[in-house]
Amino acid sequence: FITGAGSGIGRATAQLFAERGWFVGLSDVNPTGLAETASMLPSGQSMTTPLDVRDRAQWARAVEAFGKAGDVLVAISTSGTSPNVVKAVRTANELGINTVGLLGGSGGLLLHECIAGVVVPSTTTAHIQESHIMIGHIWCEMIEEFLFPELFPSS
Repeated sequence: FITGAGSGIGRATAQLFAERGWFVGLSDVNPTGLAETASMLPSGQSMTTPLDVRDRAQWARAVEAFGKAGDVLVAISTSGTSPNVVKAVRTANELGINTVGLLGGSGGLLLHECIAGVVVPSTTTAHIQESHIMIGHIWCEMIEEFLFPELFPSS
């Protein structure tokens, strides 16, 4: 699920994942923006959950509503220390959801909470975010190539 999916980078991320055929969970504190984003995605390819990112309990409820054992939660944090993302990862771990961190800095607490993590070793938020976007695109292509090898003929 994507927080801040009602506008900006959250909406763009949701659109990217939906374009690639993924089912996406959309969350935002703004119900109007959330509905607008959902209307931009293919029918049946998303679910919405209201979420105020300042409320840790809502993070746990969103993970419980969206995830199930065996799923994968990618936790993205430029610091690796966001208490709300940590709460979401811990909830996911309790539910048997696989957790992968896409992190910045030293990886923070999330590096140890996730079963796997990729750390962008920078303290500059913009550089971390730029790297996260690139890594996200690479992961999408790798997953698509694994799931649909017929679309990627050998060169």
